[in-house]
Amino acid sequence: MYLDDFMVLGHAVPQEHRDLRKSICMMGYSPTQGLIRLYPIPIRVRPKKWALLKMPIEKSTSDKRSESWKIKGEKKDFDQLYKKINHFDIVKLKNRKNIQRHIISKYEVDCIESLNDKKESLGIIKPKNMKPFFDKRKDYEPKIQSTLDSDTLYKASSNFEFQPRIKYTCSNCKAKNGDNQQLLERGAYEWMRKEPSKLDQLWKNYKINDIDYEHYFIVGNQARYLNSFMIIGILWFKK
Repeated sequence: MYLDDFMVLGHAVPQEHRDLRKSICMMGYSPTQGLIRLYPIPIRVRPKKWALLKMPIEKSTSDKRSESWKIKGEKKDFDQLYKKINHFDIVKLKNRKNIQRHIISKYEVDCIESLNDKKESLGIIKPKNMKPFFDKRKDYEPKIQSTLDSDTLYKASSNFEFQPRIKYTCSNCKAKNGDNQQLLERGAYEWMRKEPSKLDQLWKNYKINDIDYEHYFIVGNQARYLNSFMIIGILWFKK
């Protein structure tokens, strides 16, 4: 299938594979396909949020989640996949707020449990009582491994000493103590890489707890742990 209407809403911090590849998971919206994830994506692919992309895609044989797709030919052409991605436009600034509201109206749920009940792996949550913090990573590995598909030393999530997390409740929260989820968005980790002495500024960058802004979390689960959700991206805009 050729996907010609994919809008990037976020991509996760790089993950390391057993075969020494590193890749990202890219999440976005397609008017024809809905909320979808593309994985694995070569680490050199760095489309900005709101980029509009075209590419050939196919269903993953190893990931049974209905929202999961991969670029066609991923197994044999991984180091050349970036050539198959056509960045043809970007959503204009003046249109972004209305597009966000449209996507939210279609995919907002009142609790993570609602996604579990419907067996959906992607959704949007409006958080309340946000408490952002940094947690020391248990699997911290300071040594950055080189990869087979790139000469550049890219940090994977385990190469960061701290993990950004947010505690919050949702509008119909069924969890006794609310949710406590990892923020996986690559932009957050890029800030941590570039400004390690200014970690707390990250939350100001996202306007967390700024009363003039509305926030929505794009959440997704893991293929191996379907009940474990993380924050893949954050939508925020002025009220």
